Amino acid sequence: MESNDVEDFYDDFLESRMIQYRIYGNPRIEQATERILSYLHSDSRVLDVGCGIGIVPERIAEQLEDGHVWGIDISERNIWYARETISKGETTFFAADILEEKQKVRDRLTEPVDIVTLVDVIEHIPKERHSELFCFFRSITSDQAIVIMTYPSPQYQRHIKKNNPKELQVVDQIIEFDELLEIANPFGFSLQHYSLETVWKRNQYVHCVLQTNDTLSSPHPEPKDFAERITNRVQALWRHHVLYPFRHWKYIEQVFSD
Repeated sequence: MESNDVEDFYDDFLESRMIQYRIYGNPRIEQATERILSYLHSDSRVLDVGCGIGIVPERIAEQLEDGHVWGIDISERNIWYARETISKGETTFFAADILEEKQKVRDRLTEPVDIVTLVDVIEHIPKERHSELFCFFRSITSDQAIVIMTYPSPQYQRHIKKNNPKELQVVDQIIEFDELLEIANPFGFSLQHYSLETVWKRNQYVHCVLQTNDTLSSPHPEPKDFAERITNRVQALWRHHVLYPFRHWKYIEQVFSD
């Protein structure tokens, strides 16, 4: 399949599907967005691959204060529509083929990204190029980054292929989890989360999160602010001199006193 054919398909997809998602909403996209938002910080740097008309980047941007979200899509028309309808300063939209225009993507990213998102995208990228894709992701991500992918479950894809093949897009593959992880592992990605999600049918979609750093470390760094250090110290003293002695009396001394 030529890149131009794929681009033409998604140019047409704008009016046939995506504008309907914008007007009426879409539970699949909404669930995927909620998954993404659960990993978001106010200063996150996010790359949304296959952003379409910008529905997901817009929701991400609403949660950002010091962060930024870059939305890229192979369709120039999708990017045009996103720019016309979304004016948030935390967003940047540009057209690019993630595999054929890697340098263009690198040039537009001002710094390594913390989160890469692919909402119904990985199944539309040829499997033989998944290794290349994860290699590229690792080259543009920070040391503690995550990749969030949502896509049709294998069982749902098999159901569609058998019962409603007209629903399949120009490139639409079955993504087996073990194959995906085997490809991603050599580039430093390990599993952080995997779940089967119910949308219109039970176990219809997969939510998969990969992480770049699986080493053990404290999730709570030492506070640098003086007031925060004092607060933490007071709380620690209260626990050790009030809370713990009370629990010791209630759950040990009082129970075993006889």
